[in-house]
Amino acid sequence: TGRTFTTKKYRDRFLTMIFYYVILLFSAVPNHSWFGNGVGTFTLMKMTGLACLAYAIIHLILNRNTAPKFFATWPARYFFLLMLLSFASFAAKGRTIDFWSGPIMIYLSCLMLFFVTQVVVDSPKRLHFSFLVLMAAIALASLYTLREYQNSAYTDTRPGYIAGDSNIFAAVTLLTIPIAYYLLGATRPAWERIFALGCL
Repeated sequence: TGRTFTTKKYRDRFLTMIFYYVILLFSAVPNHSWFGNGVGTFTLMKMTGLACLAYAIIHLILNRNTAPKFFATWPARYFFLLMLLSFASFAAKGRTIDFWSGPIMIYLSCLMLFFVTQVVVDSPKRLHFSFLVLMAAIALASLYTLREYQNSAYTDTRPGYIAGDSNIFAAVTLLTIPIAYYLLGATRPAWERIFALGCL
């Protein structure tokens, strides 16, 4: 039936994006032991990122009619300028710094994530699913943060363990709350509104 075909189509689209959604989910808890483990310097997070990058390149070659406009906005242009300055600094001064565990790897990871996001999030449906995963990611990080606060005997402390830097956690949370609030009152399926309420 048409309904079965549509369900299968959306399921297949979700499965092709699964590595990207995993990256989104666990980026909110960067110090989680699941993604910190690996073989040598290749952690599960890095291997998942490489799988995302491979999928993005294949998707760009086979499925996209036009290339993304990477430099279409000023924030994107400033982002690339920051990347160029960072790589130039590393080339000039960073030879004594380990490439795989040094700060240059953070810049390289951000650059790859920017590329992957621009390539694979190419439809309103994929953008919508990405927002849902982002909400789940921040909800997960919030649970870890609350647990950390509880374990500190409710002292005046800042999150910084599983959820990473407390300032980044707060900023991303404040950006995500309006999305959950909007979906809570939007004309969406009941499960999605319940999910938004739980994340909120």
